[in-house]
Amino acid sequence: MDVLDKINTIPMDVVLIIKEYMVVDTLLITNKKYYEGNIMMERFNIFKNGPICKRFYNISLDTYINRIIKNDLNYIFQLLIKHKYKHWIRLKNYKYRGHKFSNYIYFLEQLCIISESNKCREIVVDYEKNNSIVRKKHKKIKRINNRWTN
Repeated sequence: MDVLDKINTIPMDVVLIIKEYMVVDTLLITNKKYYEGNIMMERFNIFKNGPICKRFYNISLDTYINRIIKNDLNYIFQLLIKHKYKHWIRLKNYKYRGHKFSNYIYFLEQLCIISESNKCREIVVDYEKNNSIVRKKHKKIKRINNRWTN
């Protein structure tokens, strides 16, 4: 008998009792409800206080978003956009690697293009279309030149 067959034969009452004693980290990967309820809210609350720790290996929110986009994790990016879009659109003159973007959303779109993560870029476009948000798309990316000259 396979392990999965044994798990399916356990009565539901026993499963609910076992579930109470399971660690939240284990339950997070089981379904979307646990992930959305625990991880996303935990990350947003911790990011407000600075870099996150413990399970997230002391990374900042920018690093976390860069990894999501570079790996083209569209479900997680969709949750982030839903919660943070209004904040990101208000972040003016965002600077990254010698370039100056008019706001953070333009930076995310450019990062999606560079990383070739089309799913994440479509999420930004779809979110703006579904919420009837109109942005001027003609903004230029400015190059910051900080070299010393004699």
